Amino acid sequence: MRHTVVLSDVHLWEAVAGDGLWMRYRQRRYFPDEGIAALLTALTAGVADGDCELVLDGDVFDFDVPRPDGRDDTPHTAPEAAACVDRILDDHPVFVGALAGLLARGHRVVFVSGNHDAQLAFPAVRARIVERLEAAVAAVHPSRAVARVGVRARVLFRAWFHRTRDGIHVEHGHQYDPYCAMRYPQTPFRPDTGSIQPTLSSLSMRHLAGRFGYFNPNADATFLLTLPGYAAHWARYYLFTSRSLVGAWIVGTLRVVAALLRTHPRDEIERALHNLLRTSRETASPLEAVSEHATLFARQDLLRAARVLRVDLVALAGCAVAVAFATLAHRTAGLALAALCVAVAAAVSRVWPEGGLDTVYASLEPTQREIARIHGARAVVFGHTHIARGAWRDGVFVGNCGTWAPMFHDIACARPVQSAQPFVWLRSDGAEQLAGGLYRWDGHAAHPVEGAVCDDALPDDRDDDDREHAAA
Repeated sequence: MRHTVVLSDVHLWEAVAGDGLWMRYRQRRYFPDEGIAALLTALTAGVADGDCELVLDGDVFDFDVPRPDGRDDTPHTAPEAAACVDRILDDHPVFVGALAGLLARGHRVVFVSGNHDAQLAFPAVRARIVERLEAAVAAVHPSRAVARVGVRARVLFRAWFHRTRDGIHVEHGHQYDPYCAMRYPQTPFRPDTGSIQPTLSSLSMRHLAGRFGYFNPNADATFLLTLPGYAAHWARYYLFTSRSLVGAWIVGTLRVVAALLRTHPRDEIERALHNLLRTSRETASPLEAVSEHATLFARQDLLRAARVLRVDLVALAGCAVAVAFATLAHRTAGLALAALCVAVAAAVSRVWPEGGLDTVYASLEPTQREIARIHGARAVVFGHTHIARGAWRDGVFVGNCGTWAPMFHDIACARPVQSAQPFVWLRSDGAEQLAGGLYRWDGHAAHPVEGAVCDDALPDDRDDDDREHAAA
C-alpha cells in the first residue's frame, strides 16, 4: 500500500536569539521540528521501505521574512537564496534529520513551491537542499551505503503542482489568490534581473508584517486589524518604546506600493508557453489539461492590493483632516469639500473591489473541484490559507492541510491558535480505492478530523503495534 503525507506552511526561518517579546514566535523553542519528526516516525512505522511519499506543500521555507538582525537583504536572486536556505537548514537540524530518515528508507520527499518560497524554482537552491539531505542521510546511516544510493532521485521539486501515481493532486494554492499569484510559476523571476517577481504577499512580509515584531504574521487575525484595533495595539506595545509602528508602516507601505508599480508583470506568450510545457513534462500531465488549469490563475489587482494595505483608510483620514481645516477657514468651503469627499468615496466604493481575504479563501474549494475535474484527480490538496479543512464528495477528497507554523493569539506565545497540528494522510492500493483524509497530530497520536476522513475503503497495512503507536 502506498502512503502520501502532505504538510504545508511550516514556515522555517532563521532563529531569533533571546527570549523577549519582539519576534518571539521566531525563537527556537517554538520551532515545529520535533513535532514533525515525531509524526513522520509514527506514520511510517511498519510501512514498507519506499512506500511513503512526503509532500511539503509550499511555504516550507520562508524566504520573505527579514533577517533576525534586521538587515534588508531579502534573497531575491539565486546566490542569495541558496545562502539563505543554508542558514535556515543550519537552524533546523531536527527537521533535516527527519527528512533524512525517510530518504534512508527509500521513501520520497517532494517540495512544492509556495508564495513565500518561490525561490525553490532556482536550480541553485534545489541543488543545495539535495546536497544537505544527502549529507544528512550519510550521517544518519554511515554504515548503510545502500541507504545513500539514489537520494537525489528521491528528492523532487515541483514549481506549480505535484501529481502522485495514485491521482492525488497537490499544490500550494496561492495561484488563485490575487495577492500572491505568480504569472509564470515555473520561472517566477524577472527576466531582466533574475530576481524573484514580487507580489503583494511577499512585499508585505518583507517590508511590513515581517518587521512588526509585536504581530504574528502567521495568524491573519493578529495583524489585519481595524483602525481602532491598530491604535490599541500601538498604545499597548509601542507607546513607551523606541520602536515606531506608524513610521514603519508608512515607509513599508510606500516601498510596497512602489515595488508593485515598478515590477507589475507583463503578459509574455513565450514564457506562458514555456510554463505550460515544463509543467506538463515535470508532472506527466497532458498539456491540454495543464493549459486549461492555468486559466484559473488569479491576476494581480493593484486596487485590491491598496485596500489590503489600508490605503483607503489613510485616504479617508486625510479627507477628514482636510475637511476640518477647510471648515475652520471657511464654513461653506468646508461643507462643499465634505460633500465632494462623500461623493468621491461613494463612487470609489462602487468600483473599488473589497480587499478581504475571506472572499479569496471562500473561492478556493470550488477551484479545487474544478481542478479535480480537469485532471481527473481522486484528491486535491491545498495549503496556503493556514485553515485546515477536508471533505469527501462523490469519491473525491478535497482538503487543505493547514499550517505547522507557530501561531498564537498573543505576542507572548502563551495561547496557541491550535492545540494539534493538521496534515493530510492518504493511502492507496494502487487501484481505484483511496482512503484517509485530514488528521491532527497532538504530539503523541494522530487523530482523524470528524467528517474529513474516509477509512472504509482500505485497511491499514501496518501491524497492530504500529497502529497503536501512531494513534495512542
